Amino acid sequence: AAGAPAARAPPAPAFGAGSAMPGLCGCITQFFKGDKSSECQQFLIVGPPKSGKTTLLYRLRMGQRWSNMSEDLESMRPKSLGDRRKGASRQDLLAGDKDEEEEDQLDRGYHYEEFGFLNSCGFWDIPDSMRHVWSTWFKSLTIHGIFLVVRDYKDTDDNAPEIAENLRRIAEYRRALLCLMNEDELRPAVVTVIINVQQSYKQVDKGDQKEKHDFHYRLGLHELHPSCAWRVKDFVVDVNKIDGEKDSAWKPIQTHLETVLGDDRGFSIDFG
Repeated sequence: AAGAPAARAPPAPAFGAGSAMPGLCGCITQFFKGDKSSECQQFLIVGPPKSGKTTLLYRLRMGQRWSNMSEDLESMRPKSLGDRRKGASRQDLLAGDKDEEEEDQLDRGYHYEEFGFLNSCGFWDIPDSMRHVWSTWFKSLTIHGIFLVVRDYKDTDDNAPEIAENLRRIAEYRRALLCLMNEDELRPAVVTVIINVQQSYKQVDKGDQKEKHDFHYRLGLHELHPSCAWRVKDFVVDVNKIDGEKDSAWKPIQTHLETVLGDDRGFSIDFG
């Protein structure tokens, strides 16, 4: 696969990154060493827990061939502190008791895949628990775009707490997205918001435009300054139904990426 520009020396760990970060910085730097083409565009996938980030990555990579992806990904997810305590003996609990903050620091893994569209591109799927070290990527690599994935939960009587927590997370990511767009390294980057809808959803036509999803407003996309708005677009997609990078649901997203990355206000990339 085609590579990406050689990375600058990674910054020192910041924001309480802890001892895990030197390994991460080394991994990124090592990955981009050597004689690699500068044509590979790099993208970050971010979003709240269980929003569909990893599903998006591997549906693009493998399509529907991975038939039980949802179950497999859930089984690989680290168990919460509460789940690990179930059925444990008192002795085990006393010996393995840890700070409650552990529940907010469960998933320390990230995923990377390369694709053939946009000439060549790489996608980094970063868990919510690594939000405090996003800068490790965009200060070490040239990041061409950000994907924010948020999930629209089906409203039922028994999941009201889950919906409330999801809306709280979306409010957090509204602020986080604004911060990312204003980072110097990310000012030319394309921003794509994926609203992951896992139930029947139909956008209503209003003349020459379609009615926007509620999350378009909750994320403040309607209030963006024109200096940012030109490179931001949201899409309503069931990411679990995407069947590879040539899927019809992905084509409008790829067109958005090509349009913004080819703009003179951005990277001015010629995709031929």
